[in-house]
Amino acid sequence: MKKLAISILLLACVASPALAVERLGGPINLTGRYGINGNVGILFPIGDLGDTADTSVVFGGKFLYGLRNNFMIEGNLSYSPLSEDEDLEALGIDPDLSVLELSGGLRYLFPSRGQIVPYLSGALGIYRTSGEEVVRDIFGNVFLIDADSTDVGINFGGGLLYFFNNNTAVDAEGKFHISEPDYFGMTGGLTYFFR
Repeated sequence: MKKLAISILLLACVASPALAVERLGGPINLTGRYGINGNVGILFPIGDLGDTADTSVVFGGKFLYGLRNNFMIEGNLSYSPLSEDEDLEALGIDPDLSVLELSGGLRYLFPSRGQIVPYLSGALGIYRTSGEEVVRDIFGNVFLIDADSTDVGINFGGGLLYFFNNNTAVDAEGKFHISEPDYFGMTGGLTYFFR
């Protein structure tokens, strides 16, 4: 499932310049413009987090500011109440984990003359994990340990902005988050750019 989602996202990023044929009165210029975004999506746990949580919902918001030369500053705040692993649920174990992310970074928008604008992004962030994490010993016994922590991490990925007009766009993106915990997130939302 993860490989399919990543493949579709990468294909969309590569193919979108060829698909972006409809004009909005010329290229979209976001230099000096502020944007706000609300989004919702899916979080896919990676590594140790996959032992404790299943695919979960994530929601959040973004602040964007257009710089020169197709770059944007991006601030992101997201929250995910993680769904427990079905195997743990069968054992009556409820780890009750959540992840809060606060990050800031850059986006590079590929030049486009149409409604679809692909981009790459990268950011540095603070990840706050709350709840309990499952640990298994060498004999297969399951233990819950306190998993409250605040860690620095990075995220990187890409996405597409699809503009309805010069101010409003749908933003779909996928990002890898490398911190404690590691995960891949896919989100979609509506972005409004102020003049």
